[in-house]
Amino acid sequence: MNNDRVGVTGFTKRTVLQHGRRYIPAAPPADLKDFPPGKCFDGAWMNAYLTDGRYTYVEGLALNPDTHDEWIHHAWVTDGVHAYDPTWHRTVNATGEKLAVTTVYIGIPMDMMAVARFVKGTNGYVSVMGNRHRNKKLPDLALRSII
Repeated sequence: MNNDRVGVTGFTKRTVLQHGRRYIPAAPPADLKDFPPGKCFDGAWMNAYLTDGRYTYVEGLALNPDTHDEWIHHAWVTDGVHAYDPTWHRTVNATGEKLAVTTVYIGIPMDMMAVARFVKGTNGYVSVMGNRHRNKKLPDLALRSII
């Protein structure tokens, strides 16, 4: 499945627009691992997990960086201010420097342990809001600070 093209459900859209906040796009720091397009949920979760709390997993909506006309259910990590996206960034070929994409990120930071319980309880599904139907209790734990 191409996770970067997961449809925006009514629950996701309502929750993000009501409780989400905007993040400033920034180039991913060197300690974040790249993931291929289509693996945003896996990439964000793994980076949040592997960096021992330096970054927080965020799930929400992002404006399609190619067309700027479509909201996409997406995930990234944050330092509390910036959206560091392990799947959507540009690399300058001459230097290898990573640049942020120009887009809009609105999302909800989630507790890492609650997301880990969700992944385990759904046999590997990372998108909390997009897979809420797989286990009703676990997503509510990840979102408990807002619902």
